[in-house]
Amino acid sequence: MDIIALNHVGVRCTDFKSMEAFYIGVLGMKKNPDKGNWLSAGDTYAVHLMPAMVPHETAVPADPATHFALQVTDLNKILARLLDAGQKPYQLSLESFKPHYVEDPHDELAYGLGTLFVNDPCGNVCEFVDVKRGIFAKANYRVSN
Repeated sequence: MDIIALNHVGVRCTDFKSMEAFYIGVLGMKKNPDKGNWLSAGDTYAVHLMPAMVPHETAVPADPATHFALQVTDLNKILARLLDAGQKPYQLSLESFKPHYVEDPHDELAYGLGTLFVNDPCGNVCEFVDVKRGIFAKANYRVSN
């Protein structure tokens, strides 16, 4: 048995309407016509909105140590979309791990890891990665045979 890839990420969801507004309306993901809680990222249904067993208010607060990442082609376009939607995107440094909030859509996004984070409406932490920038441009994160 060989593990060949990460297939999808299940994210806790207590409010499907606000989560769809975020993932579909803001990020532009598409809903699977047969499985309404599966959302596409590129050519795969990578994000599954999963009914939460406990209300959002009683869940553990958002912690960037537990996150999932979506690869994007243009980090500044995602930043602009997030800001236009009233979201509070931030960057992180491994040294401090405190959010560095980004409010300027033309920010160079060079702080810390060089990626972008946001907490979705149900408190899940989503990272946006442009492999040509930041820590991912400097690291070999692809596995070769």
